[in-house]
Amino acid sequence: QMRKVITAEWEQSPEGRRRITVPLRYWEDLLSTAPQAMFAAPGVGPMDWTLPRMEVRARAAAPALARIVTRTGASPGAVVLAAMCAMIGYRLSVRRCLVAIAAVNRFLPELRDYFGTIAQDALMSAEMDAATFDELIGRVKDRSFAAYRRSYFDPVELWKIIERVGEERGTHWARDCIFSDPTGLTAAGLVSAPSYSSGPDPDGDSGDDIQVTWEESAWVPSRLMLTADRLDGEVVLSMWAEPQCLTAPEAEEFASALLRLIIEAGRHDVSLADLGSLARFRPVVRGAG
Repeated sequence: QMRKVITAEWEQSPEGRRRITVPLRYWEDLLSTAPQAMFAAPGVGPMDWTLPRMEVRARAAAPALARIVTRTGASPGAVVLAAMCAMIGYRLSVRRCLVAIAAVNRFLPELRDYFGTIAQDALMSAEMDAATFDELIGRVKDRSFAAYRRSYFDPVELWKIIERVGEERGTHWARDCIFSDPTGLTAAGLVSAPSYSSGPDPDGDSGDDIQVTWEESAWVPSRLMLTADRLDGEVVLSMWAEPQCLTAPEAEEFASALLRLIIEAGRHDVSLADLGSLARFRPVVRGAG
């Protein structure tokens, strides 16, 4: 409790106020210029926030992920996030992808010894005009790092900005795509870090081992949420998808195509123009403009 009091006092100091207010300019800029909803598509309306959950896993994706990490220098979580963005961009035919990333804000020296819950959104925006998956990974790596650095903020002031920008634009931030990578706790030494090796021969990998299991529905304040449960030895992801946005067959294909992309990218850099051969669902058709 004393540490919480100390943290609260620091937040009210001149340096603390600067630390929690400077990120608000970043948020305001993104909210003022980026699409405020990814799933602005025909047939998508109000919902009750109860989303069906699936678990998708593939052993072949783990060695493929390790090779991509070695080739690009990105973290495993950044690669999965880039694959999520690629699928969102392909499915929704959007030129810019906006994703809220769950961030545990222990990177500030003042919070290193804090014992308590600190988890706020990191807002990442990435243009989807990359030619290849490696290029998109590099972009997501840079943009997510910038987002994480601005994920410690004054939430009261942020909501004022969200409401004001919404009134100015006539739309409101939907927060309809969320990514979470709790495997990053290995960086804090809380769990054993996985060992990444080159893995078996890429020609021996196959996407046929992808398994999808449906679990109980849960209340999720979003329309699409992807969580990386395991990224070493076997890639295991949990996904919650709102049925108006992705029907059950579409959700299964979305998650499976995401893993197929990772498996294929373990062999070579994938042209994003070829996503149609990996994703067996039709993109949303949009008019000009």
